Order: sequence, then structure tokens, then C-alpha cells
Amino acid sequence: DMSQNCSSLFRGLGNKGLISYTEYLFLLTILIKPSSGFKIAFSMLDQDGNERIDKEEFKVLEAIFSAAAKDRKENSEFAEDDFGLQKEHNVEIDTSLLIHFFGKSGNEELKFSEFCNFMENLQTEVLHMEFGEFSKGAPAISELDFARILLRYTLLNSEDYDNILERLCERLPEEKGITFEEFKNFCMFLNNLDDFQIAMKMYTLADKPISQVKLIFASFDVLFQGKESL
Repeated sequence: DMSQNCSSLFRGLGNKGLISYTEYLFLLTILIKPSSGFKIAFSMLDQDGNERIDKEEFKVLEAIFSAAAKDRKENSEFAEDDFGLQKEHNVEIDTSLLIHFFGKSGNEELKFSEFCNFMENLQTEVLHMEFGEFSKGAPAISELDFARILLRYTLLNSEDYDNILERLCERLPEEKGITFEEFKNFCMFLNNLDDFQIAMKMYTLADKPISQVKLIFASFDVLFQGKESL
């Protein structure tokens, strides 16, 4: 039920929820995409172009990912990947995601605005989990912990990793902490970094200087999808 959509949906389900392997791949694929990428994903499923997705259209996911996997591995009724996730099955099961999108009867339709809201909440939920790993229930994390979160996505060796954290400690006059909203805004900016680079390239091609104020507005323009006007 989309009326129950929130940023704690999957945590609320706990071990009682169920998603298919193809749903997992789909969510993983667009989890780090900017809002502009939601439209592409939605349009891919909206077969009749009516700005709504029904249950049968959503199941196109099965065909898309199954076709991609067919060339790589042999099909089997209960094939599993390296993580023990079931890839294919012949049993028709309504997953938690299908029920959430289309109701228990399967007759409801998913609007684009609802899809965007769902994906934004999913991104927020994942960020909450990552933030909570370091905050331990506190309203903020330290600058050092923020750096650790960023460095976990690098391929630095342990010596370089420790040197960076050591330099950070030396240069911090005082710890102010990073709130979840600040952490979320930074991560959303990273998701939109490609769009930001395009915006900066346009200024370069136009041979126009960009002030610090315009740079800030350009950042907000990317984050809020054109709602801020330069």
C-alpha cells in the first residue's frame, strides 16, 4: 500500500519481507541514481506511456534481467548466486514490493510521483542505516567518522588510510559534528555529481566566469532538479 510509504519501510518489514532477485537488482541499480534517473527507470517500465505502471508492466523487470543473465549462466529452477540469493523460480509469488506497489489484489497502479517518493525514501533509509552505524543513536557523527564513511569506498591501503585520518585530526580546530541532514545532502550531491559536472562544463564552453555565489546556486539547482533559478 503506497499510503504506507516511508523511509523505514524495509526496516519495518524486518525478516518478514520478500523481494525477488530481479527486484533486488533493479533497486540496487537505481539506488545511487539522481532523481533524473528515476524518470528513465519509470519510462522503461511504462509500456503504454500513460504515466502509470500496473503489475504486469512492472513484471517486465523479470524479462529484462532474465535475458541479461541467460547469456552468462545456465538456467535452473532454483539457481543461486554467490550470495545465496534465489535468481529464478517457477512459483508465482507476490513479493512485498509487488504488494506495496499494487496492493494485495494487484489491481492498483503506480504513479510516477509515487515511484519517485518511494525511491527517495529508499535512498534515505539506506543512508539512515549507514549513518546509524557510526552515530549509535546520537544526532550527529564526528568529522572523523564522516571521513571513514567516505574512505570505505576507496581502494587505499591501510597506511594511506591511517595517514589521511591523522592529517584530518591535525587540521580540525574543533569537532562540530555532522548531522544526518548534512550527511544526506552531501550524499545526494554525490548522486547528482554527473549533472553538476555538465552544468560546470556549460559555463566553461560559454567562456563565462563563475562566482562563488553562482557555484552555490548551481549546486542547489542540480540537487533540486531546476527548482532553484540562477
